[in-house]
Amino acid sequence: MKSKIMALLFLVLSGVAYGQANCSFSIKGTITDKQSKESLAYASVYIFETKSGTLTNEEGTFTLSNLCPGHYTLRIEHLGCHT
Repeated sequence: MKSKIMALLFLVLSGVAYGQANCSFSIKGTITDKQSKESLAYASVYIFETKSGTLTNEEGTFTLSNLCPGHYTLRIEHLGCHT
């Protein structure tokens, strides 16, 4: 019985490690105003599926790291802008 528990624990931990190893992708981009084409500093970039996000830097660029392969929905918000 003890060996079965250890084998099951090994399989579960191996699956967790494998899943984390594949989550090494990034989304990078630049947020710009549609009309003026100027980059938007400090815009909020949020991923619905992971409930994580970041802010753009002074040049309007952002990076969201440690993502697993998949499809994501991004929400971009900036004070004074609307869609």
